Amino acid sequence: MFVPITLKRKSGKVVKSWELNGAHNIEEVLQFIWRDLFLSLLATGSQKQIQKIPDMLDDIEELMGWTALERLLFGGRKCPHDIEECPDEDPYAFDTESDIDEDEDAFTDEDSDLDQPVANEDWLPKISQEGATTLYSKHWSHRISSQMQQFRLRVQTAMIEVFKVTPSLRLFSALLSNSPDRDTTEAELLSHLSEMATSCPETFAAALDIYASVNNTDAIASLLKTHTHLVRPRDAVALQSAVNTMGANPTHQQRALEMIEKELLDTAHAVRVALLGPFSLLETPENRTEIEQILKLRQASAGRQDRVERWVDAVSTPGMNAPNPMALAAMVMGLPIVPAMDGTEDADPLGYLDLDPQDPDMEDLRDEFRPRLKQRFEGWADTAITVRGASVVLLKVYRELMQTMPFLRASDVVEDMAGRLADKPSKQYLVDAVDALSAFVRVQRRKAQALKAEQKRRANAAAQTNTGSLNHTPVSTSTFTSTPSTSTSASASTSTYVAPTVADVADSPPSRPETPPPPLEPAMPAPPPPAAPAPLFTLYTGHVTVPLGPGGPAVGGPFGPGGAGFAGAFGAFGAGGLGGGFADMDDVD
Repeated sequence: MFVPITLKRKSGKVVKSWELNGAHNIEEVLQFIWRDLFLSLLATGSQKQIQKIPDMLDDIEELMGWTALERLLFGGRKCPHDIEECPDEDPYAFDTESDIDEDEDAFTDEDSDLDQPVANEDWLPKISQEGATTLYSKHWSHRISSQMQQFRLRVQTAMIEVFKVTPSLRLFSALLSNSPDRDTTEAELLSHLSEMATSCPETFAAALDIYASVNNTDAIASLLKTHTHLVRPRDAVALQSAVNTMGANPTHQQRALEMIEKELLDTAHAVRVALLGPFSLLETPENRTEIEQILKLRQASAGRQDRVERWVDAVSTPGMNAPNPMALAAMVMGLPIVPAMDGTEDADPLGYLDLDPQDPDMEDLRDEFRPRLKQRFEGWADTAITVRGASVVLLKVYRELMQTMPFLRASDVVEDMAGRLADKPSKQYLVDAVDALSAFVRVQRRKAQALKAEQKRRANAAAQTNTGSLNHTPVSTSTFTSTPSTSTSASASTSTYVAPTVADVADSPPSRPETPPPPLEPAMPAPPPPAAPAPLFTLYTGHVTVPLGPGGPAVGGPFGPGGAGFAGAFGAFGAGGLGGGFADMDDVD
């Protein structure tokens, strides 16, 4: 619903008009009017009226917060740093400036004693030193616009008084952005902060945020060394920012790693304790043994799903899924059933904690019944990524989780456990936390496997390098042993390293000096190879032509140079011996 609002002078001329989206945005109009009121008091008011301005600013801060003081300077519009936080939102979407096309007489009123007609140059936009025009309005006279700097200092003083009581990073940034002397204001604010940083948990968390924004690692380390007990679970974001800043400083890097490990383990322990409510039998020896056996089965193996369901049933708290007796009686009698009648099922059945998630008065109850365990664990895991050397810490946390909650390695077990809690809205934070731990375990497991494979590859490469250097070691003396071969006359040789003697060194050429390698084992001469067994038969595959006749060969055989030799012997044998003996035999068909 759009609410149109128009401001006019007595003469009927329009000064400014708005089209607000809802009546709750009328604060912008009030702040615009109040700014003109304060400037008018500073320009024409009496001393007694001017002395009332600090009290009026305090009343505005008490009713609307310190952000209303800052928006007074901009006439109700959003501040520049607020616009940067919400870039998609147009703060002037429903703000209509009616004086753009009006003539200069529209801003003068003859019936007004405050604003007198002035020269044309006084109606030009008043541009500040930074080039912004949001602190000035075109309908102001010179007398009014000249009081803007004094009003700015008064608002700055009121905001500093608020900072002394309830410091915050946003207030710190607003004071610096609106201060004419940034360095002086920063030194003043840090001085006030150091005096009250340890007074309560709220100021302690604000101090960590502010010191992290100015990169004061020494102050952060000093606070965490003595007052870590002031940190609450809801302050995890501020603590993570402070630890991240410490990790960037090599002097405090080790302390940052210790805190990351501690917070990760504390968060995982909080999840484990919360799981013992619906799954109170997780720690029994029988169930721990059973889950170890289930993890040894393949993901898609037969019977694994049945064993997983039986295990989840076994670890569940007895009677947790039993119907509420009062709800059962109401159903029998036909009465309407109130959701979550049992107080143990849901401590907030009507959802009061979710009505206003930004209500600071409900933070203690949210920490008790809706702890942000998932955001807390993931925040610390992301912080560890930015700190050098934190990979070892993450692997250590992974091994600890595998010992305390081994079921996180099995995604089907985690899904079954989450399914048992899905119908309980009060346990949704626990489902999210277990999913975050399971995702962390999967990522770290892959990293551990990759690291192990890399170490194995490097070990194999180093072994091959050592083997190659040994194979290329120069040998000074070689011993060769030949064995006869039945088919060829080749001989095999074996070489053995023998420590060089004085004679060997003396006989070696000067251009190739011998440097024996360090003896890995005592140098021993190689044993001689076993002798080859003598062949039983020798086959001669050559061809010899033996002429027939009584004369024999020209060269003498074993029977002497003058005898008939082999030819004569076989010739005579063939002529008169076997030849005659077989001559009388008949052929047999």
